Amino acid sequence: MVAMCTACGDQLSPDCQRTEDALRPMATGMVYYLSTFPADLTDEPLDRAGAAAAEAQAAAAIRAGVEGIESDALRAEVLKVADAFDTISRSTLAPASAIPSRDYFASKTRIDEAMQTIMKLCPGIGDDPVPPVTR
Repeated sequence: MVAMCTACGDQLSPDCQRTEDALRPMATGMVYYLSTFPADLTDEPLDRAGAAAAEAQAAAAIRAGVEGIESDALRAEVLKVADAFDTISRSTLAPASAIPSRDYFASKTRIDEAMQTIMKLCPGIGDDPVPPVTR
């Protein structure tokens, strides 16, 4: 049985906090992931080599952060995210007018599925408070 929930109030459990910390490099990886989408049907992807390097770095950083996660279930889901980023870094993105790369989009789907599971195991993960707008 896996039971991961927040501690009292809005505090994440220690394992969920370690999971959130391990996933922080995902933000940078996603920026590069999205930067490779062509803006138009005739546009070539932007800096694919730079994006591939950033995605591989995100995968390595996520894997490095998994060390302190005690829950086997959480660790497995975080590793799925890292593996997907690693696959994305080695995939190729064809122009938008071509058939999409199965590896590329299947990896994004695996990231989404793993994140949904992580969010169920750790309610509140990634819910950083948004500062109020001042005028």
